[in-house]
Amino acid sequence: LSFFFLKILEILKRANRKSGKEIGGKCKRKAINLCNKPYLVCSIVGLFFTPLLSNHFIRLSLSLSLSISSPFLFVLALYVCVLRSMASSASKFIKCVTVGDGAVGKTCMLICYTSNKFPTDYIPTVFDNFSANVVVEGTTVNLGLWDTAGQEDYNRLRPLSYRGADVFVLSFSLVSRASYENVFKKWIPELQHFAPGVPLVLVGTKLDLREDKHYLADHPGLLPVTTAQGEELRKLIGATYYIECSSKTQQNVKAVFDSAIKEVIKPLVKQKEKTKKKKKQKSNHGCLSNVLCGRIVTRH
Repeated sequence: LSFFFLKILEILKRANRKSGKEIGGKCKRKAINLCNKPYLVCSIVGLFFTPLLSNHFIRLSLSLSLSISSPFLFVLALYVCVLRSMASSASKFIKCVTVGDGAVGKTCMLICYTSNKFPTDYIPTVFDNFSANVVVEGTTVNLGLWDTAGQEDYNRLRPLSYRGADVFVLSFSLVSRASYENVFKKWIPELQHFAPGVPLVLVGTKLDLREDKHYLADHPGLLPVTTAQGEELRKLIGATYYIECSSKTQQNVKAVFDSAIKEVIKPLVKQKEKTKKKKKQKSNHGCLSNVLCGRIVTRH
């Protein structure tokens, strides 16, 4: 810890010789290098959003025009980043990004998963990037959740969130044929272009509305997407999992992100199993050698 703190002081010392503008730029970039994965470093507002060991968050505002007169705040922000980095170094970090058409329920699903609450009002993409330690199948991971806006206005900005993604949760609404069709028409080409080879989990949202008589009565002619059609789409796009969920009832919401984690840690689990198998074989070989040596000694 003292090494990291001395490193921070060294950065500050060098930054003091520079102008305020350079401090706001170079030192922030240096702070990013000191941290495994900063969950939100907003260059426009200069906001550090750093989760600690618990689910509480600390927000430290750093003005873009940060000058030498406020070094304490800068050191504190960097120090928190280092603490966050050290806290999660023991577990693998997984960056999970949700994508899909606007208003299909991506943000609701994330809010429901992280807070067990269902937001009643529709506010497009206001979910802050989230991080927490999660245990799945005996493996502890640090799960980082990233929300994206599905509207066309964000087509140029959205791919910036794809960098470093370990898995995508590709969502469509079970009561929207257009969002279902856009999975193959729009989202798969975009993901293949900007993030080729990253695994996918296909999710059908708003499960509660598929058989809601009042909702269907208010939308005559609506043809909900069936489970069989969802599975067919999963095979078509090469996703490992297809899950239908409802944020309103919280049905299968946890399963969505558990599946995303499983998809990423598969190689880790296989590697662990191989290592255990090798150790067991080595141990058995050692026991067999001892037995054989014992027999030879006895015969002599």
